[in-house]
Amino acid sequence: MTPARRIALGVWLMATTRLSILYVMRPELINPVNLVALLRQAGTLVLFGYIVVSILRPVTMVPSTVLIVVGMLLFPDRYILVFVMSLMGVVVSSALIYYFFDVLGLAEVFERRHPNQIHWLEDQLRQRGLWIVVGWSVFPSCQRMSFAMSPVRYECPSGSF
Repeated sequence: MTPARRIALGVWLMATTRLSILYVMRPELINPVNLVALLRQAGTLVLFGYIVVSILRPVTMVPSTVLIVVGMLLFPDRYILVFVMSLMGVVVSSALIYYFFDVLGLAEVFERRHPNQIHWLEDQLRQRGLWIVVGWSVFPSCQRMSFAMSPVRYECPSGSF
């Protein structure tokens, strides 16, 4: 791993660790009512602010459910808009995570350090990818974004998804 990649990974790990600690110590920061008040301060740029927060959600580890509630409170008569913005946020943030993973070269690191486990995971995702992702998506307390991108990473047949 190059020095630039190590620095980027270190910055990301420090940021997510600090944000996680901050959310544990001050859970009111991700309270939907507080986020609505914060975004309403943007005035006419409230929609832009909502989109930016939705896209950066996985980086800051804010749960998507919180942002959906925030969207419904901000735009009470525009449920379709909230739905579309939430989906856009998921798609764009997934792409950011996928390419960030690739830019850092983490695939090579994992494949070099854990080749047997990576091979086993690739086989499982090829055989049962749809059911694994569906099961993981309903698991109540886990980070879904990283797992949801694994079929893309391991080039599973897209017909299964």
